[in-house]
Amino acid sequence: MLSLLGSASQLAQQLAALRFDPTYIAGFVSPHVDIDAVARQLTQRFPQAVISLCTTSGELSSDNQRLYCATGSHWDRVVLQLFDASVIAAAEIVRVPLECED
Repeated sequence: MLSLLGSASQLAQQLAALRFDPTYIAGFVSPHVDIDAVARQLTQRFPQAVISLCTTSGELSSDNQRLYCATGSHWDRVVLQLFDASVIAAAEIVRVPLECED
C-alpha cells in the first residue's frame, strides 16, 4: 500500500513520479477541489485500477491533540491510498440503490 497526500495542484507531479501498479485506489478529495478532474488524472495514470473517490478531506490525524489534520488557509488537499495486488488482488465497484428519492 502507498499513501499520497498533497494539494490538488501537486497531484499530477506526484502521480507521474510513482512506480507503482495499484489494483484499487481510495481517495478523499477536499470539497473545494474538482473531483471529476482528480478522477480523470487517476484514470489516465492508472487505467487498470478501480477508483473510489469521495468529497471529504478524509484527513484523520495521528496527533493525539486533534482529530483532523489542520487545513490551513487554503483547503485543497487530496489524500490517496493505493493498493497493489499483494494487498487487494482484484476490486469492483458495485452500486446499490437505497430506494431513497429525496
